[in-house]
Amino acid sequence: MNAEGTARTGAGGIAPTNGEGAARAELVTAADISAAGDRIAPYVRRTPLLRLPGERLWVKPENRQPTRSFKVRGAVNAVGRLAGRGVRHVIAQSSGNHAQAIAYAAAEQGVRATVVLPDTAPELKVRAARRLGAEVVIVPPACGRRRAWRWPTGSARRWSAPTRST
Repeated sequence: MNAEGTARTGAGGIAPTNGEGAARAELVTAADISAAGDRIAPYVRRTPLLRLPGERLWVKPENRQPTRSFKVRGAVNAVGRLAGRGVRHVIAQSSGNHAQAIAYAAAEQGVRATVVLPDTAPELKVRAARRLGAEVVIVPPACGRRRAWRWPTGSARRWSAPTRST
């Protein structure tokens, strides 16, 4: 989280750091899983495990979630943890489903959300993220370029790509 109360999330949620920006590994405990379940329970639907008739195949219909994807579980957990630490704005990148999940989770937690989507994202997903309350920023689709985009100092809404030195 920066001084403005902004945190960046990825598809994996919160990225713990060693204080210098480098990610560090943490093992997930049974207590962590239980706490996550409690945290997300008010915001997600409990989905059944269904066996297909005549098959040895089971399905879990996560399309019954508020955002029609399982991604809402991780997003609600991550944004809930961040909101609990005082974060007021989350920024995430996605090609669609995670963007919608972050937008939903942020709205439910009273947190501002900005989602960065590639210009190749389906318009349906872009509209859904906006409808759920996120500010949507469209950028070129190259994965490396998307990760390199930064919120410039002193700018409220303009995005810029860093220049490469040769």
